[in-house]
Amino acid sequence: MQKLVAQRRILIIAALFPVFSGCGRSGPDYAALDLAAVHGRVTLDGTPLENALVLFESDDGAFSFALTDRRGDYEMMFNSEKPGVAKGTKTVRIWSSRAIPGMSEAAGGANGLGRGRPERVPARYNDRSELEAKVKNDSERFDFDLKTFVSP
Repeated sequence: MQKLVAQRRILIIAALFPVFSGCGRSGPDYAALDLAAVHGRVTLDGTPLENALVLFESDDGAFSFALTDRRGDYEMMFNSEKPGVAKGTKTVRIWSSRAIPGMSEAAGGANGLGRGRPERVPARYNDRSELEAKVKNDSERFDFDLKTFVSP
């Protein structure tokens, strides 16, 4: 099941790449997408989570992505050129061991950051995410303080 979801995400990126890569005579009309600037910080048990993949995923499987810096800070990208997130309710997924799907190794993609590391973030924050963000305004901040253990 997880493999199917990952394959679907890669196919979505591959399908959208020609549309948003600037090919053709004119670039994409980003203004029509009504993107919001989204940023924040990710911590795991109070410690900044460095080089974590953050996805804001729509119900249709489309997503924006970010990698956290050494302070756990992130800024969401709509694609490799444009920052932002389409407005609406998003499922948030965060991994410490995954790379950005469909990106080159130099940009932290499939063979870059994250590969070969054990996953430190519990599945309730990624594959079976309980995290949600409601992106409503032109600029939003979402901080996520993840816990490895939650008492019952």
